[in-house]
Amino acid sequence: MRMEHQTETVAPVETTRQSRALRQRSQHRGLRRLGAVCIALLLVGLAAYAFHRPLLRGFANALTVDDAVAPADFLYVLGGDVNTRPFHAADLFRRGFAPRVVIPRTEDRPASERGFYPNDADVVVRILQQEGVPDSAITMLRIPGGVTSTQDEGRVLRDYLRMSPAQRVIAVTSAYHTRRARWTLRRELDGIQMDLRMAAAPDDRFDASNWWTREAGFLAFMNETLKFVHTLLRG
Repeated sequence: MRMEHQTETVAPVETTRQSRALRQRSQHRGLRRLGAVCIALLLVGLAAYAFHRPLLRGFANALTVDDAVAPADFLYVLGGDVNTRPFHAADLFRRGFAPRVVIPRTEDRPASERGFYPNDADVVVRILQQEGVPDSAITMLRIPGGVTSTQDEGRVLRDYLRMSPAQRVIAVTSAYHTRRARWTLRRELDGIQMDLRMAAAPDDRFDASNWWTREAGFLAFMNETLKFVHTLLRG
């Protein structure tokens, strides 16, 4: 009876030791896996830090289209940034790339309707005139309510081209907006035989080499990315 009693006590002790050893080995394996994951994340982080500048420059370049400009029938200035786009359009006009500048009139908001703030299109006209573009060379396209998006600007341009055909048009917009603008304009101009060139208006606050270090540049590129995704999802 004594030997049987000893055998019954030894078995659970041995089982407990084996179970404890298995748990320890499992914990060690888990720690090794966790360590490997941490090292991998650290290496990825170091690589991202080491190459963040070329990666971020590449991201900006992916959103930017700046075609080689050639003589065109007219310049088409997209609305949205009166501090860069009309100035670049005026420069192209003075350099003889087009004899006319066409502007889609933007939506009148409550402040502009009540005379507290001018419509952006009116500001563009004033800038063009001060930059040497004669009033006779400026055409403003109007639709009820005004344009509210790049898609609207594409539709207005399509209707204008049906009345006044052109062989080549230079669309002037902000650099970060050029990729989405070209995609949208081409979609709206489908079926119209015309060479569309994009002219990227520079911004003296930031460019592809430093946009992430400037608040205005970061917001501009992030906002444009979200708009592009929305445009693609909307189809």
